[in-house]
Amino acid sequence: RNKTTGCINPHNSINVIVNPLPIITNSIPPIELCDTPVPTDLDIRNRIAHNINLIDRDSDVLAGRDPDQYLVSYHRTNTDALDGSNPLPKTNYTNEPSLTTFPTNFNADEPAIQLVFISLLNTLTGCRYSISTLEIIIYPEPNIPVFINPYTDCDNQTDDAQDDTNEINGDITLRNKIPEILANYSPSEYGNFEVTFHQSSMDASTGANPINQDVYQNQTNNQLIFIRVVNKTTGCSYDELSFPIIINPLPDFELTSPQVLCLNDLPLNVPVENPIATYDYQWENANGDVISTSDNANISAAGNYTLTATSQSGTGCVKVRTVEIIESNVATLEEEFVTIIDEASNIGSEETIAVRIDTFNNKLGPGAYQFALLNNDTNTRIPFIGF
Repeated sequence: RNKTTGCINPHNSINVIVNPLPIITNSIPPIELCDTPVPTDLDIRNRIAHNINLIDRDSDVLAGRDPDQYLVSYHRTNTDALDGSNPLPKTNYTNEPSLTTFPTNFNADEPAIQLVFISLLNTLTGCRYSISTLEIIIYPEPNIPVFINPYTDCDNQTDDAQDDTNEINGDITLRNKIPEILANYSPSEYGNFEVTFHQSSMDASTGANPINQDVYQNQTNNQLIFIRVVNKTTGCSYDELSFPIIINPLPDFELTSPQVLCLNDLPLNVPVENPIATYDYQWENANGDVISTSDNANISAAGNYTLTATSQSGTGCVKVRTVEIIESNVATLEEEFVTIIDEASNIGSEETIAVRIDTFNNKLGPGAYQFALLNNDTNTRIPFIGF
């Protein structure tokens, strides 16, 4: 309308186009990840995660929209998201402590959470939607001690070779190490974790080829066993720990058995033979009575005697041996026990000339006896071997 003339042109019009906002109606799943070490941050429980890929949620934000038409960006604050300013890097992002909510107890496995604001821009219309958020949830790795004691045992005969001197055992129970590995948790929490043992660090990092926890045979002495601990709830794992299997040697000595106790020469001194180290000894009779604590024992009666040798090196390894003591005595040999068969008493017989001693009807004494003939003219003995 012309204000001066009052003329009106009613034939002009304006089209007002209202473009819709690219509203995000679906729920955006959080990014959940574990606090893994990097060269600049080796702390696996500070809940500062590196290499976060925010781009992984672009498809959830787009929800089927054309990525060539719509631009997704992530921001520290809602104000930045409203106008698309200061976008965060979509890859290799590190959560920021000032924007992250941390748990009050860092010894527990509760996560830290940072809230990120999402902006979705329609590049054709210029319309932007910024009323949606994304949670970054950072879980710590399991809280495991920095050192695990060696698995120690004494050599035994449970290995395939049944050899108690080869430093190989076939009854190693790795499961017994789990309470030490999970020492920072209460026993009621043990079920929240899966602990596996591996023969290489690579297997531990992937969880491949777990060792039988109940019965294992070491390959060599001082073999390293690698540990993998997985939190079943968070999926976070720790695999940077190992411990050696140490098989300690048993006392090494010899003990001859059986041995003969001469009743006419008591007592019999039975010594330990060829020990390679100094050990603690304990000798016991069949009744369990201790008869000596030295490296030898005086024995005056037949029976089975047990010797226990214990290492003094601090390993507590024990070796047990039994010696059988057999009684004997000087033979009771009477003239009537002896029968001589010679030419005078056996004329015409082809039977070999012999001397016979009747041990069936006559008891010579305890023990087993050997017999020989002594030629007084030549001072030779028949038989000679064995005497």
